[in-house]
Amino acid sequence: MNDEKQTIKKITLPLSVQQKLSETRTQVTEAKPETKPAHSVKENEETQKTGVTTIDSSDEVQDENLKLRTRSQKYAAAVYRKVKDVESTKKGDSFRKKYGGMAHKLPVLIRTAGLAQALAFVEGKSEAGWTRLVEDLNAVVGKTNGKDLLQASLSEDLFSYMHLTRKTMDALVWFKRFAESVLNVKQGEEDTDKVDEKAEEQPTNVEGT
Repeated sequence: MNDEKQTIKKITLPLSVQQKLSETRTQVTEAKPETKPAHSVKENEETQKTGVTTIDSSDEVQDENLKLRTRSQKYAAAVYRKVKDVESTKKGDSFRKKYGGMAHKLPVLIRTAGLAQALAFVEGKSEAGWTRLVEDLNAVVGKTNGKDLLQASLSEDLFSYMHLTRKTMDALVWFKRFAESVLNVKQGEEDTDKVDEKAEEQPTNVEGT
């Protein structure tokens, strides 16, 4: 055979055909499925199987932390206003010291005797500063099912009781801080030995009352 070069002729398609091909390529590109992250695909598969949408636990933790920060900020602002009112009161330095001293002492009483017994002890005394602190604490924490702190701690179920105790302790953190920074009442300044003795007489098995 003779060595003959085969010539490939360039075929020029009609303009209408070229336009049609171009449109087809564009449609294919636009119809390309969107790539989803692996965790989204997994979540969709799990939802199809169980019918329940699962939520990443890290998101739940972040939401809970946000709630706690928001509650803490709310308590801080409310407590500051209450303590500033006490600072400007005309009831005297003794009243402010009693108020600030119990702000330091009440968390200890709650931890040793429980929320219900600690509040009952403080409310049962005639100390004006102590009574004012409990009133302010009630106003900051708010009512539970229409009840104040003492009533709720005596009647709510165990879960509600524990939740109420946690909220009360969170609020008392700010009462302690502002008692020191605003009222200038440091922990241990007031003689609270009698409080310790009375608290020890209270039964400690009050969780869930």
